[in-house]
Amino acid sequence: MGAVLLSACGPDGETLCQAVVDCLGGSDKDVQACVVSFDATADMMSTLGCTDEYDEFVICYEDNGRCDAKDTGLPCKSVSDCYGGGDPSANLSCTGGKCVAKDYGLDQDACETEGHAINHCADMD
Repeated sequence: MGAVLLSACGPDGETLCQAVVDCLGGSDKDVQACVVSFDATADMMSTLGCTDEYDEFVICYEDNGRCDAKDTGLPCKSVSDCYGGGDPSANLSCTGGKCVAKDYGLDQDACETEGHAINHCADMD
C-alpha cells in the first residue's frame, strides 16, 4: 500500500537522502544537497517522460538500500591510519584495529529491472 501511495505522488527523496547521510555521516546541509540533486534528476526524468520508471526505481532503492561496513584489510591504531593521506571525508573508521569503510547501496541484483526500465525509457540502453 505504501508503494502505491508513493507512486501516486512520487517519492520526495528526503527519506533516501536521510538514510544515506545517516549511514555515511554528514549534516542537515548534506541531506539538503542530496535532495536538491534528487529533485534535479527527477525533473530531468520528467522531461524525458520517464517519471513512472524513475519513481519505481527510487521506491525500490528505498526498500532495498542498506548501509554496509566492510573491513578494508588495513590495520589501524586510529582513524587517521585509515586515510593514508587521502580524503578524510571518506567514510572510514578504525574498529577493532582494522580500517572499516561504510557504503550505502544495493545488492547487485536489487532494482536491476527498475534500472533497466529507466535506461530503456531514456533510451540509454
